[in-house]
Amino acid sequence: MASLKESAPGRRMTCTLMIILLLLFGLAFTAEAKEGHVADLARYPQDPRFLVTPGEAERPLLSPSEQETRAEEYRSRHFAPWTRSEAAHSADEAFWALDRYRDRPAWGENLQRRDGRWVADLAAYADRGNYPTRADRAILVDNTPLRSLPTERPHFNDPALPGEGYPFDNFQNSTAWAGTPLLVTHQSVDGAWLLVETPFAAGWVRPSQVAFVDRRFIEVFTESSLAVFVADDVAVSDTRGRHRFLAQTGTLLPLLRADAFRIGLLVPYRDGEGRAHLEEAILRRGQVVPFPLTMTPWKVATVASRLAGKSYGWGGLYGNRDCSALTRDLFAPFGLWLPRNSSGQRRSGQVLDLSGMSDDEKKALIVAEGEPFASLIGMAGHIMVYVGSRQGTPLVFHSLWGLKTLDEAGKPGRKVIGRAVVTSLDAGQEDRAVAAGGTLTGRVTELVILAR
Repeated sequence: MASLKESAPGRRMTCTLMIILLLLFGLAFTAEAKEGHVADLARYPQDPRFLVTPGEAERPLLSPSEQETRAEEYRSRHFAPWTRSEAAHSADEAFWALDRYRDRPAWGENLQRRDGRWVADLAAYADRGNYPTRADRAILVDNTPLRSLPTERPHFNDPALPGEGYPFDNFQNSTAWAGTPLLVTHQSVDGAWLLVETPFAAGWVRPSQVAFVDRRFIEVFTESSLAVFVADDVAVSDTRGRHRFLAQTGTLLPLLRADAFRIGLLVPYRDGEGRAHLEEAILRRGQVVPFPLTMTPWKVATVASRLAGKSYGWGGLYGNRDCSALTRDLFAPFGLWLPRNSSGQRRSGQVLDLSGMSDDEKKALIVAEGEPFASLIGMAGHIMVYVGSRQGTPLVFHSLWGLKTLDEAGKPGRKVIGRAVVTSLDAGQEDRAVAAGGTLTGRVTELVILAR
């Protein structure tokens, strides 16, 4: 795992690592080429570090003052649920899924039509008429799915249609990592589910994942320096050896101390009565770093390299990432706050309108104006990170379920990729069905500069 430490020897090590990686890539390229799924996956490096221009590797993408300002904004937004004494969402906002799906047919995990009364029964179970019933500050003690309604059962549209069915569960709103601040605003009739507001989304969670915080807990958490994880699935155990959770990229926790090799953190846990406490944990530096991490192309690419190849997860399904979760977590270590969904991210920065342009004009503008590893490329329903170009072709890093296809009979479908990959905007064009369905280039509408 490449180091994210900042030092002169570290910069020399960066250059050495890049050379080694380029040599190793020859072997990786041969193996990937055999896949034959989408030519771009063999044509372009799937490790984003290969796309960093050596002379640009450690160039700061934000000035120190700008990064400090952005990081303070991030902290403010992150701790916002603890600054409120009442729900931020109206009943219509909190129960949007009821209004959207009450009268729409649903398919279940067995791909069979659900009973038409199912959503109506959930409406009664969610006790919408009495919302909100509480306003209690809390914290997540494990990684937790945020459900749109109080059920673990999926709500699929007709799985016979392209782009529907698994994994697109309409009730999977997002996933929040351990240590996320909450405001608990409501509960199901039997108390088996809690409705919570996180810093970036709301949803229903199980009470066992929630611990209630007091004023002292909030003071310790919010007044401390923070550390941020830059790798997934890092086992976090306290100093007494008790496993707490698997930390994911973007997880923020209070920082106690740091040296060249180790970092001491405070981790939240829940006691038998549901109250939150903090315990010390010691982790290896490199998996977790002081927040914010200086934003350079090499460091963004290194974090991205640890996310490359991860499975696609609609709404955070199974703790995986969709396109907007990938971008949000990628830029979190650098103190850049992004909304949770792609439509919000498409407006997060200096927006250059690409609509109405030809494909060649779009590509030329992206290459000319885009800041590699600090820009997003957006379209309806999808967001991508611009990571540079090859021979005038812009390349993107994104979590992609699949490419639209159209067979010779005119039947639409999908060519599934299902993971985080590096591609061009013309990925799959060698496949006649993908070409007929339309490449990404034709649907791209924005270039968003996050930092310059």
